[in-house]
Amino acid sequence: MSDRKIIFTAVGIVIILLLFYFASFWGADVSKESSDWGAFGNYAAICVSILSIAFIFVTYREQRNTNEIARTEQHVAIMINTIRSLSEDKRTQLDSIYSKICDHFKEPFSSLSDYQYDRIVKVCIYYYSTIAEELNSLKYLIQYTHLSINFIIHDKSLSKANKQLRLTELSCIIPESIRIILFFWMIQNKSRDLNDFYHYGIFSLNDNDYSFLEDIISYVCTTKCPPDSPVQDVNVEDIILDDYPHELFSETYSRLNRKENKE
Repeated sequence: MSDRKIIFTAVGIVIILLLFYFASFWGADVSKESSDWGAFGNYAAICVSILSIAFIFVTYREQRNTNEIARTEQHVAIMINTIRSLSEDKRTQLDSIYSKICDHFKEPFSSLSDYQYDRIVKVCIYYYSTIAEELNSLKYLIQYTHLSINFIIHDKSLSKANKQLRLTELSCIIPESIRIILFFWMIQNKSRDLNDFYHYGIFSLNDNDYSFLEDIISYVCTTKCPPDSPVQDVNVEDIILDDYPHELFSETYSRLNRKENKE
């Protein structure tokens, strides 16, 4: 029950009690006996007590919510500082992996893109497997980032607007490299949080040069094709990117399509 409903309920009970009292003694002469006034005072005290209890409870709950929000803010600050510290220590490795991701998935939605959800996901999973060994030392950083974002998304003490603000701040602070690697990690692990992360803007990129990654993320999370894009079926079975580490996304599809035609 909201604070407003609690107050209104308490006021309603007091009004009913007062109406009942005056209905019972309406028309009676005003007593000059102190005992009668004492009885009225006790009755009035009950009404005041009901209001006091309601206000005390509302104040207590408001204070508790304020303390919970303060604790959440403190946790968020600690998580952000931890992520920044860990990512700074791994900056060179993160930049290297991010560069490889950008090189491979450059211009993915060309005339060779197939726009079939399971196939796009399969390419992302296979690509992740090629960099999995490099990501071993980043395992705890990625898991901690995932845990931190989930903590904010599911925290009940934050209002919707405040939650969105904190997640936006987090997205601006966490390097793009971590967020993109997190995206591939979540696909690899079939995370159910992928759509929530997308809709809260966790995977929004700041560099327009890498809009092709935004296209991939948007398509995987929404299964909707980017507008005005051609469609062509391409076989992506048995893709092994280890043998073609420098291929662009479209080149991978082209190679696989040629393989399918030969068969």
